[in-house]
Amino acid sequence: MKLIEDKLILISSSELLNYVNNFNGIILINFFANWCKYCKNLEKTLNSIDLSFSKIELVKVDVDKFSFIAKSSEFLVKTVPTIFIFKFGVLVSKIENSSITRENLEKILNFD
Repeated sequence: MKLIEDKLILISSSELLNYVNNFNGIILINFFANWCKYCKNLEKTLNSIDLSFSKIELVKVDVDKFSFIAKSSEFLVKTVPTIFIFKFGVLVSKIENSSITRENLEKILNFD
């Protein structure tokens, strides 16, 4: 895994999980595709949530470029968008497709 221009470059799914397990806070992993209209809507939703006031890291994984991560046994992403939310290394939620709403995310992230 490398950090280039403030972007995380992943080599493997195990590196991503290692990063998640060692992160002291909340990580939201967004599996998306550029051609997906629901993913574009989700991007707007994520941009409307203020993630800066809490220790929340947003990691975006393009499933077309990093299909080996999306298809790995650690994630098994079957549809986009799919979000995984980890708190202090523990998976607390996996949300797919239309189940991803601002209200749903804020509740899981304890913003309510």
